[in-house]
Amino acid sequence: MRQGPVVNVKQSFVHPSFNRKSAVHDFALLILSSPVTLDLNVQTIKLNPYNDPVPGSSITLAGWRETSNNGTISESLLKAEFTVMDKVACAQIYADLRPLNDNMFCANSPQYSICKVSIY
Repeated sequence: MRQGPVVNVKQSFVHPSFNRKSAVHDFALLILSSPVTLDLNVQTIKLNPYNDPVPGSSITLAGWRETSNNGTISESLLKAEFTVMDKVACAQIYADLRPLNDNMFCANSPQYSICKVSIY
């Protein structure tokens, strides 16, 4: 695993409609305490300008998550590649896990399980 610099977060802004139980609006803006230089280990992630990614397309997800069932949240930013799933198929497959609403999309990966990164 490549290692980048450790940078403290100066301020964070959680989405005002974030709901921990349903994971709706599960994202935040982080203001870093110091600038970073883009290099092999520090890169930007392109944001999707569309409402929903196209099923079958490849996406990059990044964040801090548990690395095992009921494990601790990682101290390092995690990144993984996923393939976007059809919403109807996803809603059927993951119906027992969490209802899929209009603000969510679903993606899967053969390399990562749901406990390691968020699927929504």
